Amino acid sequence: KHFITPDHLTNEIIDELDAQRGRLNIVELPALLNVELSHITQKCGDLVKKKKDIQLLEGELIREYYLDLVAEEINETLSEDGQFRVTELASRFSLSTEFMTNLIETRLGKQLQGRLEGGFLYTQAYISRLEAQIRGAFSAITTPTGLYSLQTQFNVPESLFSGIVENLFKEKVISGVIQGKTQLFIPTSFVNARQK
Repeated sequence: KHFITPDHLTNEIIDELDAQRGRLNIVELPALLNVELSHITQKCGDLVKKKKDIQLLEGELIREYYLDLVAEEINETLSEDGQFRVTELASRFSLSTEFMTNLIETRLGKQLQGRLEGGFLYTQAYISRLEAQIRGAFSAITTPTGLYSLQTQFNVPESLFSGIVENLFKEKVISGVIQGKTQLFIPTSFVNARQK
């Protein structure tokens, strides 16, 4: 029989966590360390209290640098694709959507370059392209058109679409008015043609 001190067990857990690149399910530790799960669970709880860069999430120990690696990978993929659903990212990294959202929010403007809106993460380049497309669509409208139908054509969250449209109105790029609960856009050209 072997005996292990509490401090040695803590060091062993940290070593295994680092060997797994900062993420480790604690149920794997008994086989790796030859120690009962009850002792490991207790030590993991103590470890999370002592070390601010380690957290216990759904039975897994996660180090802060692992989350930084996730953020870097998201940033690389985001720069290629321009947008991602937060739920897709959560699934890809086997994390909850709430945890992924928090990870993104705390790293935006630092490790992550993008904008979080309506459950999506976007690059500024993607938003600029989308803004140009929306500007083009509005300039082509000659009759009253519902904003909802436009928004669904662009397949973007309502909050992002509305924000872009609002900015285009403020910048006087879009000429017309939005009326009623149905959000009907009436272009100035339509009003002028009817007055003639």
